[in-house]
Amino acid sequence: MSAEVAPGTHDPRALVRSPRTSTFAHMGEVYLYHDLYGFILKMSPDILAFLQEFRTPADPERVCGRYGNAFGEQTPESFVGIFLQFKCLMTPGTDELDGIWEMVGVPGPWNVWRREADGGLTFFTAWGERPVREHRLSAAEAAIWRAMDGETRLSALAGEHGMAEVTALVERLVHHDLQALKLSGVGLSFFKGRQHMQPPYLTSTMPYASYDPESDPPVEPLDDLASPEAYYRHAIADADAQFDHQETTLSHLFRDPHPALGGRRYGDALVDGLAARGLIGEGPLRVLEVGAGLGKVARAVIESLQARGHEVRYDILELSPTLATRQREELADLPVTVHQGEALTDAWPGEAYDLLISNEMIGDLPAARMTHEEARLDDESLVGDAFQSHLATLGPAGEAVARYTIPIGDAPDPFYINVGAIRFVERAFEALRPGGVAFISEFGEMGRWPVLSTQLDHPELSIHFGHLMTVAKALGFEPDFVFVMDLIDMDRDARGLATTRSYFRALQALLAASGVTLDKRAWTEDLVADLLEGHVDPETIGDLRYDKIEDRLMGLVPHEFKALLLRKPEPG
Repeated sequence: MSAEVAPGTHDPRALVRSPRTSTFAHMGEVYLYHDLYGFILKMSPDILAFLQEFRTPADPERVCGRYGNAFGEQTPESFVGIFLQFKCLMTPGTDELDGIWEMVGVPGPWNVWRREADGGLTFFTAWGERPVREHRLSAAEAAIWRAMDGETRLSALAGEHGMAEVTALVERLVHHDLQALKLSGVGLSFFKGRQHMQPPYLTSTMPYASYDPESDPPVEPLDDLASPEAYYRHAIADADAQFDHQETTLSHLFRDPHPALGGRRYGDALVDGLAARGLIGEGPLRVLEVGAGLGKVARAVIESLQARGHEVRYDILELSPTLATRQREELADLPVTVHQGEALTDAWPGEAYDLLISNEMIGDLPAARMTHEEARLDDESLVGDAFQSHLATLGPAGEAVARYTIPIGDAPDPFYINVGAIRFVERAFEALRPGGVAFISEFGEMGRWPVLSTQLDHPELSIHFGHLMTVAKALGFEPDFVFVMDLIDMDRDARGLATTRSYFRALQALLAASGVTLDKRAWTEDLVADLLEGHVDPETIGDLRYDKIEDRLMGLVPHEFKALLLRKPEPG
């Protein structure tokens, strides 16, 4: 029997949630950010509910006893251990500042700052959808910041600059409002040659919306059928903002003539790449683009085909009313008809197309989730036709797997099947004339299972191109799999501005304060230098980052974008 605890005192075994932890939510997941250390923990809502048991001091043994087997194979005690390790739980009355002095200050990722004439710094932040904010550091504070080099312990900095000064600055810099600093138990040199050991929080940020588990509605997990159809049909209010901020595409970055494409636009380079592979026919061409964004690719494709001597009839099928309106405005002077409709369920505007373009769209089609238990992957007695028959009863994912004998033995648990993309390939086969070609691009891999893009404001999954190849071959297509960069002959050695969405918004605000407009495009070092010349000294701006275009460009990783080139064979 437990001993009684006197009123006004805490059980010596008690733990309490750190008051320096903040909670965020995004797409069915919740996140904990430690405002003193910079730790980031991702968890499901039920684990956050467990942590909330400690919002006032509580005996962990009793709390764990109430949760029993709530977390399946993982015990409640294991989560207590994790929360203690990352300072999310502590003994009541603990002064958390006592624990920071043997830690190393590591500059946080994706800082945007301006060096001031008096020696100070001004940080600009714009995390997620939060407003742009400016955070001013005095010259003395900036000197401490510059000494936080990823190797020096805070105790050493306190000896040089003062404990109170270092304490106040750490509390400001690590906080989720700024995120300019993280704390690490070891210097960054420890991870040289051991990159796999570096904790992810050191290179991560927290851009999601704040979430109060006490007052906000419960976080709902994503549906088993992830589909952004309602989002595109109703939620897009500003066409330009959609691609400048919410979901920038590779084609949007290269919508204007660009040096990395030899002075061509994305659509020009696409036509050149298809023609070089013998995939553009002779004479008049009937083209269908499904999901056409702002209409920039359509304009470039039509003008490029016309320059080659083709008469072009161009249809667009677009789900979003906002985007359809913008496309009609953009393409009013060209032979284009914009039709509003849903790519998988509504009738397509025609058939016998010579060319079908689906550019960075199929990731927005539904994907269906399945578990090993549902598929009975561990049931050795269920094999052959019996296994396929069982799969066919499991909704859209199981039906697709059974219909095309898609191998799922290496699937993670749970896993997604790109059911919408599979149906799209089926409809493409129906819509093309014999000899016609479909260009279908998206981010994904030949052998990687679909993963959710967490940076967007709607669910979108990468594509398992191996599955689509299986489907395409079964339908009768002659398929080819290519890197989009190779198809459009992009200069892989060019260096471009590397950003995140939040970083870019902050950089825009910093430059706007000096009268410089930074729009969303594929900025190279030379283009940025030309933009800043006569307005801003680039040496006063941090942290401008450039990388090889193929590895990172703005917030994208161009080498992750692949395409299927699907030719419908001629009869006989």
